[in-house]
Amino acid sequence: MCDAVIIATVGASMMGIKAQQEAAYAEVQAVEMQKQQLSEQAEASRIEMLQKANDRKREAMSAIARNEAQLTAMGVTFDSPSYQALKKSNVATVKRDLGRIGMSQFDKERSLLRQRQQLSKQQEAIKSGSKAKTFAQVANLGFNLYGLQSELNPDNTPKEDS
Repeated sequence: MCDAVIIATVGASMMGIKAQQEAAYAEVQAVEMQKQQLSEQAEASRIEMLQKANDRKREAMSAIARNEAQLTAMGVTFDSPSYQALKKSNVATVKRDLGRIGMSQFDKERSLLRQRQQLSKQQEAIKSGSKAKTFAQVANLGFNLYGLQSELNPDNTPKEDS
């Protein structure tokens, strides 16, 4: 009878420990999936930024071509100071626009990186918590077994030194 109770107690405790560990593993995997989604968002964001930058460059090239065609029709040469000033202004505007696009991308990536770091910390906390819970359950099992053994065999309990 005593052995059956002890085996049942140990078995139930071990099943509880296993269930707790599996729940922690599932939680860690869910957080890992969130981290993967953030990585995919960052990659999509980079691609979007490159597309915006390329669109802006195409738009600028088209504007330059239109300006050149209009200036040529008006008889302005490409070495004239007015054309050079217009070209310099256009180049500065395009550089400024591309810089803004790049800074926007930098902000998005920094935000996503912070989120990934938070998720990594969350994963570590889940793992640490799982280890602590397992240790606590094992310690509790030991205390329960000691108490159970004392109840079932009162004559075999260790005596305190006086």
